[in-house]
Amino acid sequence: MPLTTATTFRDRRSDTGCFSCGLRRAGGQGETIAGDGRPTAGGSIFPAAANGREPTVNRIEYDGAFWFPVTPDQLWVTVERFDQFESWWRWLRNFRADEAGLVAGNVLHGTVVPPVPYQLRLDVRLQRCCRPRSVDAKIDGDLSGWGMLRLEDANDGTRVAVAWSLEMRSTPLRVAARVAYPLMRWGHDRVVDMAVAGFQRRALSGAASQQAPGSADHRVPRRP
Repeated sequence: MPLTTATTFRDRRSDTGCFSCGLRRAGGQGETIAGDGRPTAGGSIFPAAANGREPTVNRIEYDGAFWFPVTPDQLWVTVERFDQFESWWRWLRNFRADEAGLVAGNVLHGTVVPPVPYQLRLDVRLQRCCRPRSVDAKIDGDLSGWGMLRLEDANDGTRVAVAWSLEMRSTPLRVAARVAYPLMRWGHDRVVDMAVAGFQRRALSGAASQQAPGSADHRVPRRP
């Protein structure tokens, strides 16, 4: 699935094992955010191995990007408000974190309840965190795989690119995917839409109002 907005990311590992905070444009392959905030087609932050794989009904992969009207630092601090997660996202239940903040080694636990008849228990272990630019995580539970998040300055705000590749582990999920994969994919995509809308409406309402007067009134791009 193509990114919905700007630049392709290129990750570089530092000697400490953390992804470099530096981001650069992929010459000739990146895309730009349109002046009116419309999404444009472009590259991917998926590793090459994932891009070349054939899709299967037991795997869900996602690759998208969104714009938010706050700085990367403001967005990072907001995401660390773990105690507010369930009030922002009604599809999230029983959320807890082993530690405070987006730090390597922390594990986030919760149950996702999409608008379809199944629930997903997930454990997200943060493996690399480079404040305020990147997070890489390993995911276990009813789904297993990896996820990544990248932040960069864009149009007086922050472009957030996210990607994940998840394999269904539980037998009921794998059986359901074989007979109703389109429904499961629809449920996944609706959760993404609700997550972005809820974060913009509830989590960022205060931070966005603190922008300097005269700043552009962009909207969060929504996937078509």
